[in-house]
Amino acid sequence: MSACDVHFHRRSWFERNRTALLALGAAAGVAIVAAVTRFWQLGARTFQGDETVYSLLANQVARGRGWEQSPVVHGPMQFFATAGAFRVLGTSDATARVMPAVLGVLLAMLPLLFHRQLGRAGAIVAATLLAVSPVMLYYSRFAGPDIYLAFFSLATAILIWRYLERPERPYLYLMAVTLAFAVVTSEMALLVIAIFAAYLWYRAGGEFIEQVATATAPELPMTHYEHLGVAAGATTREIRNAYRQLLDHHGRDFDRAAVVEAYRVLSTPARRQAYDRKLAARAARVAEAAPESSIGFVAAAIIGAAAGVIAMCWPFIAGVRRRRGLTKLPAAADALLVMMLLALPFYGPLVEKLPFVGDRGFDGQTMVYVVGGTTHTPGGELPVMLITLGAIFAVTMVAGMAWKWHAWVICWATFYGIVITMFSGFFTDQGSIWTGIWGTLDYWWRPEAHVPDGPPYYYAMILPAYELLPIAIAAAGAAWLAVRGGWRNRVVIATAVAAIAGVVVAPAWLSPVAQHRGWLGCIVAAGAVLALRLPATTKFLAFWTVAAFFGLTAIGRKDSGLTVQIALPMALLAARLVNDALSSFEMPRVEVPSFRIAAPRRLAQAFVVATVVAGLAFSARTGVLAAWGHGRVPQLAGALATDDRGDTAIELIQPDRIAPDVQQVRAAIERAGEQSGQGDQIPIAVDTSYEFAKGWLWYLRAYPNLQIVDMRKGYRVPAGTIALFDARNRSKVNVDET
Repeated sequence: MSACDVHFHRRSWFERNRTALLALGAAAGVAIVAAVTRFWQLGARTFQGDETVYSLLANQVARGRGWEQSPVVHGPMQFFATAGAFRVLGTSDATARVMPAVLGVLLAMLPLLFHRQLGRAGAIVAATLLAVSPVMLYYSRFAGPDIYLAFFSLATAILIWRYLERPERPYLYLMAVTLAFAVVTSEMALLVIAIFAAYLWYRAGGEFIEQVATATAPELPMTHYEHLGVAAGATTREIRNAYRQLLDHHGRDFDRAAVVEAYRVLSTPARRQAYDRKLAARAARVAEAAPESSIGFVAAAIIGAAAGVIAMCWPFIAGVRRRRGLTKLPAAADALLVMMLLALPFYGPLVEKLPFVGDRGFDGQTMVYVVGGTTHTPGGELPVMLITLGAIFAVTMVAGMAWKWHAWVICWATFYGIVITMFSGFFTDQGSIWTGIWGTLDYWWRPEAHVPDGPPYYYAMILPAYELLPIAIAAAGAAWLAVRGGWRNRVVIATAVAAIAGVVVAPAWLSPVAQHRGWLGCIVAAGAVLALRLPATTKFLAFWTVAAFFGLTAIGRKDSGLTVQIALPMALLAARLVNDALSSFEMPRVEVPSFRIAAPRRLAQAFVVATVVAGLAFSARTGVLAAWGHGRVPQLAGALATDDRGDTAIELIQPDRIAPDVQQVRAAIERAGEQSGQGDQIPIAVDTSYEFAKGWLWYLRAYPNLQIVDMRKGYRVPAGTIALFDARNRSKVNVDET
């Protein structure tokens, strides 16, 4: 072999695919953790009060006793899903929670489909956060609608961003499916839809403004950033990746010399800084030479505020918009139209806020559960509903057909096919429109439908107890923006904090502010997020988090299950910030012969990872304590400790807990039935006062001779009957000795 022979190392298959294999292994590990924590001893914890109501209704559906939609128990999605589990797996505490557990695992995996926006590391971090989140873990083991809505909300968000990235119609059709399942799951879907629509409205408005400004501005040569297809604030890693992608696609038509020059300039910090100064100077010269090209703040504000109306009337104002430079309907406007036009009829009851309409009442909002069925009475505002829904359906249908009639027909048929089928109980409930499309918001926007207990800062109090890690990451991100985000971000954050503080402490005599302090705080906080200079994905997630938190606070509904709707976007936002932190350290690795020295970049990344891992461990411990009880911490051997014997809720997310002794009493009743020879025919009387009967109706569902009695008025127990009553009625219950 001559001295000049050179041998190149041929990388193995593992080395070539190491990154993909590591990501796959991390995803598999998260999936295993999510599945184990959600399915392990799923039926061990005693039902809560709401779980008994939901499971009894699902059992009624599973036994073929019919379905009557009532907004009091939210949407029908959970009942049909649970009924299906009952039919396939049998009726038990565990099978009542199977579908939430399945969706909880799928929810933890969904961020992997969001990796283009979150980043590869961010997607893994988001999946891990959702897998070990105490709130997500608890409500994935809870027979209720909260985890269903979280799953459909995140699926809708992913589809929105997929469509914004690649405007293909199948994403709109799938969006109609996820939106339909969301609105038939819970009334809180209307808040999520409003948040998504507000962001799309803002984004469409920004693109409209850009079109108008571009039409009046002088044409400038392409910048180096535009040649590479990256934003002006792109990191060196993003620039490098964009350059490699351009060179790898040989069939793509681009100016190779310009791309190479752009990479040469932007890949070196000193050259990039000098180039940025040149761009800033050019922008200043253009603005000074042609001030008339700017559309002005007032015109921009009008266009932004009317973005949704412009999109809705797009086909009807062709002449006007073309004169202003509006020639292309943005992808954000397409997604906004689909979401807004499909969901608008559900907001019809807001017409009752008008002084000349008023609230005509809705008797069907009251549902009384009895063994074997429900009482359901139609309300008294039928003319208002028919006129309002007729007008809304007519307007949305005309706008949708004028937009893209073929896409609109598919979206509308898909959405309302699912909605009407589910609300009507597969066409067995004739009042589906009243109780579903109209009754959902008509009932839940009323103050009397909300839980009055709890301070106004309920969610600010309960979330830090469980979601400390994502809150800490989000707070650190906000602090970073305030310190290093430029003067604009600092001014916006300071102004928003001062405005929210002023709204919170506003005295009672300042009635317009004091009466609507919740909504004013929501508007100020959400508007401040949109005014910040942030990457698009980060801004969307921050807006979703802030709008959900302040929106739920403004509504005044204090329900621990709704923390899921805040914890979900907060976990995604935290994951995105962690991904940005890992990719922002651009110092190269120092290599010397025989040694590798980790540069500050690697040390900083290791510190970020270690901090996140420590936080995840703490979060997982909190979730286990909340989901299994403080006596059910998993041991190293994989077994669980003894049962949690407490009959009083010690967790903030367990507001209504039934004592575990209920199951032991049921076992004693079974033994009494066997000893008496009556079996499940033994008569049982259950006290309904003080909500005592909630758990018993579920655990004694197999006894046909079960009767429910309000024993506050006194009750004589017949001979041979087992009586279960609240201790406060002990003196009012007498036993018939004959």
